[in-house]
Amino acid sequence: MFSFVRLGSLRRRLQPLVNNRLIDLIQKVFFVVAIIFVGLLAWASRDSIGLIVRGANWELLGLALIALMLHHLFAPAMVTRVLRRSEHQLSITVAFRIYGRRLPARYLPGGIWHAISTTLDYHSRGVPPRYLLAINLFQMAFINGFSFVLGGGGLALIRRGTIWEHLGFLGALAGLLMIVGAVAYVPKLVRVQFSRLYIIDVFWVSLYMLAMLTLFVFSLMFYLAAFPGIIRDVGLLELFSVLMFARGVGFIAFFSPKGIGIFEAVSAGLIEGGESFSPLVVVLAGFRLLGILTDALIWSVAISPLGSNPKSLRENK
Repeated sequence: MFSFVRLGSLRRRLQPLVNNRLIDLIQKVFFVVAIIFVGLLAWASRDSIGLIVRGANWELLGLALIALMLHHLFAPAMVTRVLRRSEHQLSITVAFRIYGRRLPARYLPGGIWHAISTTLDYHSRGVPPRYLLAINLFQMAFINGFSFVLGGGGLALIRRGTIWEHLGFLGALAGLLMIVGAVAYVPKLVRVQFSRLYIIDVFWVSLYMLAMLTLFVFSLMFYLAAFPGIIRDVGLLELFSVLMFARGVGFIAFFSPKGIGIFEAVSAGLIEGGESFSPLVVVLAGFRLLGILTDALIWSVAISPLGSNPKSLRENK
């Protein structure tokens, strides 16, 4: 079992590799400010939020939980695809177990420890650094690239004649550059030819990352729909585009650990025809509690006998 004590030890050993005290301080300050801000909004809107929560649709919340759990499965699938034609293959069982058992690292200050701890696990099983970099590059470039391409493109179409048309177009262009840049650079990184087989692998990697991102946004949409009136008169395409775009903005906000506060504020500010800003921000912040529950469930499966196949684990050691 990967305990929080071990996570703390891992963080101390790796701190020199990512040591930037200014960014660390900014993230900690912003985290506290964001929590206080959401708390004040919750208190100011407590009557409205109480009515919204009491009328919650539990079936839709269940669908949100299922979609969020399913979205976790595509990151290990992407890893196995990247390594498929290398000499350092991992089974989907091993990749899932590594990914799942390191999920508690998400909650260490800094927001990067899950990626670092899984990367070290892959390396301990013989995966060389260039492939580790390719895995992380594909995941960041594709997830965030698709966030801006789909979200920004949707905003550009929906908000014609406003500043969001231009910002959405620029976001979509930036996202496309992220994706193209990763696809062009990885062959040099892992020393493979830019061939038909590579294009096939890239297609599957992009499909896995797109599915992961889409399930995350669908989970958010189910979650918001579970609270009556919170997104009334909001079209599905508009809601999908706004949440996609806000997810991308939350990622690039380096001063905010995991986009806390930024994602919620951008989403609430862009959603038109729903609840007022304050209740919407608080309800969106509540989605992170669903994320914690999902992480706990996936972690429980990963550390249990259900999350491992003894034969495949021995073969991949």
